[in-house]
Amino acid sequence: MVVLLSVSMVALKSYRSHTDTSEIIINQPLIKDKTVEQSRMTPRKKSNSFLLDEMGNEMSVIENYLFDLDDSSSFVSSFDESSFEESSFEDSDGSDYLLNVSSMIFSVNKSSNLFQHGCYMRGTIKGKKKLLPKEKLEELGCSQRPPKAIVFGVKKAGTTTLKEFLAFHPDVSVAPKELKFLNTNSLAKQGLAKYASLMPYSLPGQIPIEKTPGYLVRWKCAGNLKRMIPDCKLIGILNDPVHRAISDYVHLRYVEENRIGGASELSPKHANKVPHYEAKSTFEESVLYPNGSIKVWNTLLDTGLYYKHAKFWLDYFPAENFLYLDANDLIHSPVQSLREIEKFLGLRTFFSDDIFHFNESKGFYCVRYPLYSCMPSGKGRPHPDVDENVIKQLQEYFEPYNKMFSQLVNKTFSWTTYSENFIS
Repeated sequence: MVVLLSVSMVALKSYRSHTDTSEIIINQPLIKDKTVEQSRMTPRKKSNSFLLDEMGNEMSVIENYLFDLDDSSSFVSSFDESSFEESSFEDSDGSDYLLNVSSMIFSVNKSSNLFQHGCYMRGTIKGKKKLLPKEKLEELGCSQRPPKAIVFGVKKAGTTTLKEFLAFHPDVSVAPKELKFLNTNSLAKQGLAKYASLMPYSLPGQIPIEKTPGYLVRWKCAGNLKRMIPDCKLIGILNDPVHRAISDYVHLRYVEENRIGGASELSPKHANKVPHYEAKSTFEESVLYPNGSIKVWNTLLDTGLYYKHAKFWLDYFPAENFLYLDANDLIHSPVQSLREIEKFLGLRTFFSDDIFHFNESKGFYCVRYPLYSCMPSGKGRPHPDVDENVIKQLQEYFEPYNKMFSQLVNKTFSWTTYSENFIS
C-alpha cells in the first residue's frame, strides 16, 4: 500500500499584538544547558542505526533517513530537495509511504533523534528536550512569557495526551508539567512575572501554553487568572462524567496504595470541605450511601458537573474565550480536536491525518511526524467491574446537567444524552 504523506505549509500568520499583561518577559540570564554545551565540545559518535522508541521499536525510519542536522551552531538542514522530491520508504508496519520533502517543516538529527522546535531541541513524547545554546536563544529572540492559552480541565479526560499532541505544533510552546500556579496561593500572589518564570522559552511568534486540569473546578483560579491575563484563552477537554469518575477513582486508589504518603486528595484535612474526595474499597461504596442515595459532595462526581463549573467561569471570561472538546473525539479522531484548537487560537494549519497513525498493537493513535511517537502504553489503568445499576443511576443523575452544559456552550457531546442500553 502506498500513501502520500504531505504536511501542508501555510504562510505563518502574523499574530495580533499581545496585551500589556501578556507582554511581560523575564529578562533573566538565559539558561545554559550543560548537556548541550558538552555535546558541542565533544564530537558525537555517529550511529549506523536508528534510535528506538519507548517500546524498543525502530519507528523513526522515514524522517531520520531524510533529514540530518549537522553538529554546527546552525540548526537548519541543507539538502538537495530535487533528489528527495518523491521518495519511498518502508514504515514500521511494512507499508510504503511517499513523502513530499518540500512541504516538511521540521528537520530531524538522525544521530540524536532530536529536532528543533522553537527554542529547544526535542525528541519523542516523554523523550529528551534540550534548551538551545545561549547565543542561539538570543538570536531567535527566545524568552519566557506568561501563557496566552491554558488547558484548564478536566482531570482524567485526556489532558496529557492533548498536551503532548499539541506540543508538536510549530507555533506553540507548551509547559512540560502542570504548573498549578493559579490554585497555589504562594505562587499566585507573586504575580505575572513569577508565572512567566515557570513557563518554557518561546519564540516571539509562538503561543505559550500551560496545562493544569484542576483549574476548571477550583473556582479561585478564575479570579486569579482574570487579574493577571484577562484575555487568556481556555481549553477544556471533557469526558463522560460517569466514565471520568471511575477513572478518577482508579487513579486515587492506585496512588493511595502505591505512593509513599498516599493520595494527598484523600488526606483527613480535606474531610470538612465541600466538595471533597472519598475513595473507599469499591467505587460503589465511594459514590453511594448504604441506602443507595448519591454522595453528591464527592469530588469524584462534582468534577463532572461541567455546567456548574463552566457557568461560574463565564462570570470572569466571555464565551468566545472558551473551547470545550469531547475526549471521545480525541481518542477516535485526534485531528478533529487539534484542528478545532488551531482555529480557536488562530494557528496555521499543521495537523492532518498524515501526521497520525493508528497503532494496532497499542490500540490508539500515535504521532508519525516529525518522529514516530506514542503515549506510554501504561497511561490508562483498567477499570473495575462496576454494578450496571449504579452506572445507570449515575447516568440519570448527570444527564440533566450534561444537557444544560451542551446548551450553555452550544455544542453536543457524545455523552450529552445516554441511550437506554449505554453502559460506560
